[in-house]
Formats: sequence, C-alpha cells, structure tokens
Amino acid sequence: MAGGIQWARALASGVGRSLVSARGVPMAPLGNVAALSGMAFPGAHAGLRSLALSAACRAGTLPAGSAAAAGRRQLSDAASAPEAAPAPAAAAPYTPAPDKSMFAVVRVGGKQYKVTEHDAIVVEKRLNNGLPMLVGEALTLDEVLMVGNAAGTTLGKPIVEGAKVLTIVEQQTLSPKVYIFKMRRRKNSRRFRGYRASVTQLRIMKISAPP
Repeated sequence: MAGGIQWARALASGVGRSLVSARGVPMAPLGNVAALSGMAFPGAHAGLRSLALSAACRAGTLPAGSAAAAGRRQLSDAASAPEAAPAPAAAAPYTPAPDKSMFAVVRVGGKQYKVTEHDAIVVEKRLNNGLPMLVGEALTLDEVLMVGNAAGTTLGKPIVEGAKVLTIVEQQTLSPKVYIFKMRRRKNSRRFRGYRASVTQLRIMKISAPP
C-alpha cells in the first residue's frame, strides 16, 4: 500500500521521468503511454491506481494528445459525474378489447336491476307455490325491460319479447337491520325497534335475447 501511495504522489506532482516503487521495482517511464496504461503496480490498490492516473491527467503529466490520457480523463469525468436517470420506456398505445358481454335490465318485485352474467343481486324473498325457494334452484326472470351489448341495445315496450335471464338461488337470508326510533317530546314517550326483511340472493347465469 505504501508503494502505491508514493507512486500516486510522485505521478501527481510530475517528479521524475522514471519511477521506482517502495519495493525497488522499476516502473515504466511516463513517456511510454502504452506501457503506462498496461503496467502493474506492486503493492498498490486498484483504487489508488485509478486515483493516480486521474491526478496525472489533471496535472498534465500524461501526453495530452494520447489515447491513454483521453481515456483516463473520460473515466475520471464519468466517475465524478452523477448517474443519469434511465429514460422511461415508451408506453404502448391502449387498445380496448372488444366487449362481447351482454347486459339486461330486469324487474323483480317492482324494482329494476341492471345485470350482466355472473353478477349477484339481492331481491325480495322469492317463493315457489307459496314456499321459499331452495338453494341451487333455478329461477327464470322474464320481465326484461332492456337488453343489449356493445353492438346495440334493444328497448322493451314495456318488455323485450323473447328475452330471458336465467338465475340460480344462492342464499335465503335477512337484510341488514334497519332501526326505527320514534320519540314524542315532553311526553316521556320513546320507541326503538329493529327490522330485517327476508331477501333472496340470485346469481345471474345466462342472458338470452331474441335474434
């Protein structure tokens, strides 16, 4: 390490045309650029060798017009310059995929629902001959007010003739609780009640429309 430090100091100051390391090993003359660019520095660290070459370039010890001096100067400037941020990649143009899914507006229990295939809707409790429908049972909704896709839409007058929506019962449950609170001021009268309606969850399996 001591030999490398002495060599770097001597090279930076430009003293002598031929250097000798601390171990007594003769170094190549400064005028021999080819030998200087490829010489081995006994006892010197790689970082010290780079610092010595950069200092020699700045001090003008190496020939200004030589390829070795230009290369060392470029390396020194590149090491001191901050790293440039990579250029962002160009985004590919957005091409929307064709939408082939159908949608429908159905009326169930006096309410309207816009549905597509594989949707789930919660409607009023459905009965089959006065009995609650079983989970997994099929239910066909024929009150279709509108049906269409990306290509076009068909409006009913008031319903679309021949259009149907096939569903399956997924769950018979209760809706979230609704709280009813009533108070008569100055009468010491308060009433607090809760209510949960019976509902049916349906899964939309298929939407069929007339050709």
